[in-house]
Amino acid sequence: MERLLEVSGNIFAAIVVAVGSFIAWLVRRVLTNQAEIALLKQDLEKRDVQRGEDREALADVRESVKRIEGWIMEKSK
Repeated sequence: MERLLEVSGNIFAAIVVAVGSFIAWLVRRVLTNQAEIALLKQDLEKRDVQRGEDREALADVRESVKRIEGWIMEKSK
């Protein structure tokens, strides 16, 4: 009977340790995912800003190309 209590106590302790480890892993995983999500959001915001700057630069380049085309057409007459 005493041996049965000892074995059941060991099994209970193992279950408690396993559940505790799982909870610790789960919390760490959730916190890590939240940090990764925050970093991805920051990266997306930076990309949006960069995309806007690129669009403005491209518009400037297109305008310059049109002016150059106009100047070339004017000189070729």
